[in-house]
Amino acid sequence: MSSFNNFLKSVYLALPLTLREQIRFRFNTGYFPRHRCPVTFNEKTLHRKLNWSNPLFSKCADKIGAKIYVAGRHPDLVVLRNLAEGEQLSLDILRRTIAEHGEVVLKTNHDSGAPFFVNSTWSDEQLRSVCAAVNSRLKSKFGQLQCENWYSDITPKYLIESKIETGPGVQLCDYKFHVFSHGVDQDPTIILHVDFDRFTNHTRSFFDSELNWLPFSVRYPAIYTQVPRPLHFDRMLDIAKDLASPFSYARVDLYNVEGAIFFGEITFANESGRGRFSDKAYDEWLGNLWTENPCL
Repeated sequence: MSSFNNFLKSVYLALPLTLREQIRFRFNTGYFPRHRCPVTFNEKTLHRKLNWSNPLFSKCADKIGAKIYVAGRHPDLVVLRNLAEGEQLSLDILRRTIAEHGEVVLKTNHDSGAPFFVNSTWSDEQLRSVCAAVNSRLKSKFGQLQCENWYSDITPKYLIESKIETGPGVQLCDYKFHVFSHGVDQDPTIILHVDFDRFTNHTRSFFDSELNWLPFSVRYPAIYTQVPRPLHFDRMLDIAKDLASPFSYARVDLYNVEGAIFFGEITFANESGRGRFSDKAYDEWLGNLWTENPCL
């Protein structure tokens, strides 16, 4: 199966870039893209992927480099330090890091793959398996496969960081701020989404900057719900605006634990521009919020 998958990847990569992106776009969103004169949010994301020109994309998409960049701009923001990092993960490194720090989060810096949550209860067999999975991801050409080539300029590395701790029975909430710039003389527009039960019954709800629920979904079903206004939410909005300010659009992910604000990541192609909306009208609505050059 692995050989067959590699064969399919090679065939796919042999197609002209624009053609293969149009195929995947149509399959995922349900309509053909107007990538030369984009209107919808997904079309503008595709246009960005094919024509990006902002050198900060690579620095801020790098999960290691972004920490350095963000810490320099916001010393009050909690940026988790790397407990270990490198270009090849070994069982010994992973076992020693767990022994010293307890439950840890294991990521790769050059893609958008899900992290691994690893702790001392894992057997050597399980740890070897996760090492193999991470090292396999380090060899993948994620930027090329996803046509998000700002990732291709990043040296692939693993990183291990501490898990963000919450109170007993409290689920960590990941606030994803979609920030649309409108030039230097206007405030940006912010749309927020929050994922719930990501590893069981994944749902996703969207809100405006006042935390009013918005009636659409992208990729995952939405639930009509409210999220409590976290402590220092206005500060979170200010941080998201500032981190997104060099870009026409960026998604800034932050966590909030009893008022302490943690940095997550910065993303430039939400759902790689292939997120199916429950109603295309909202795809167009978000596209209308993206008023500046998508390439920047």
